[in-house]
Formats: sequence, structure tokens, C-alpha cells
Amino acid sequence: VDDILDIVGDESKLGKKVGSDIENHKSTYPSLIGLDESKSIAYDLIQEAKDSINSINKETKFLNDLADYIIDREY
Repeated sequence: VDDILDIVGDESKLGKKVGSDIENHKSTYPSLIGLDESKSIAYDLIQEAKDSINSINKETKFLNDLADYIIDREY
């Protein structure tokens, strides 16, 4: 998600300059497979993580909330 935000994020919300991965010629998911596919993979991985979290027989609200935060960070 951080690599996605480096392309489409709002600098004022992120608190850092966007576009630095491209400027530095970094290999990132968006640069290799595209933005839409990167978003799809991120959502799938977060859902897989949440499914695993929910299989734990303990209090998991914090972990679920953290997973939601990661994927729902504003672009």
C-alpha cells in the first residue's frame, strides 16, 4: 500500500513527498504489475490476513483494526 500511496497519495495527508519511488527508479509492485493489479493484490492480502486473524481464539479487534487501517489509508 505504501508503494501505491507513493503514486496516488496526497502529500499533505501522507506527510511526505509522493513520487520518490519513480524518481529513484525503484522496483515496486505498481511499477512492475501496474496500479490496479497492485491494489487488487493488496486487498486480497489484507483479506487473507484478516481471515487468519479471525481464526485465533483471542481478542483480535486491534489486529483487525490495524489491517483495516493499512488498506484504508487515504490515497
